[in-house]
Amino acid sequence: MASSFSSVHTPRVVGRCKHKLSDILMIALITYLYGGEDYSNMYQLCRYRGEEVKPLLEVAYYIGTYWE
Repeated sequence: MASSFSSVHTPRVVGRCKHKLSDILMIALITYLYGGEDYSNMYQLCRYRGEEVKPLLEVAYYIGTYWE
């Protein structure tokens, strides 16, 4: 699934983004599947269930460290 998101074109400014778009999309999908609706729910998912999400991301070290 993560490889599908990797092919999405990102119009963001290079050098200003700390997170890969594919990781953000994956976290958004997982949050939605858990019943979440917004960024706050994405944050809570990463904070409290980050260890379960890490294997699904390309830049897993952000979960639980950067977002706290």
